[in-house]
Amino acid sequence: HKPDGLTVVLPGEEQSFLAKLPVGKLWGVGEKTKRVLNRLGVRTVFDLTLVPKEILKSYFGVIGEYLYLASRGIDNSPVIPYYESHNARSMGHEHTFDRDVNDPRVVFGTLLWLCEKLGRRLRKGKYFATNVTVKLRFADFTTITRGMTVRTPTNLERVIFSNAKRLLLASWKGQQMLRLIGVTGGGLVREPCMQLELLGIANNPRYRRMVAAVDKIRDRFGERAIRYAGSLLAYAE
Repeated sequence: HKPDGLTVVLPGEEQSFLAKLPVGKLWGVGEKTKRVLNRLGVRTVFDLTLVPKEILKSYFGVIGEYLYLASRGIDNSPVIPYYESHNARSMGHEHTFDRDVNDPRVVFGTLLWLCEKLGRRLRKGKYFATNVTVKLRFADFTTITRGMTVRTPTNLERVIFSNAKRLLLASWKGQQMLRLIGVTGGGLVREPCMQLELLGIANNPRYRRMVAAVDKIRDRFGERAIRYAGSLLAYAE
């Protein structure tokens, strides 16, 4: 729903909200299940509420009980964040500009903001990236990706940005108009096996404490509560 794509379903209104939807919109109802339900005369979620639980169980086994409850807006399974639900191979963020840009302040500010979001997402999932990739789409829709292996697996935005900036500078001549920019952390690992840097920022305890404090502020007050100054010129809002 415009303007922000958000739909709010209030407590107690779940069943009425679901009733008008096609049955295929229910999570877990794939094409095969939908065909069987259609043969039973079930086209909408409301139709599904009219089918006795015993009949659903006779056709679908244990899934039948799930269908019976789901059609009524009942699901007591735990909510598992996307970053804990599976072992991801990569995570990334990208932004399409409202208009083509070549202002270095906007380009690098947007890249930094994307790296901030990526670092936070990696930390939430307890992941470390072993490589960084930058994606660029130019005004003529030519799209390129450039990647590199990082010296030490990381989930810190300043380290990600340092590598991403090098890739950007090697691939983008400032006069070229950009339509999209993206950054991805790949080769994700949970427990990085690394040779510790003696002087690197990744092992600077003061920086680590600062990052942890920033994460707590954002957890409490939202993602925009605190930002790197360089990312304030970003269009990625």
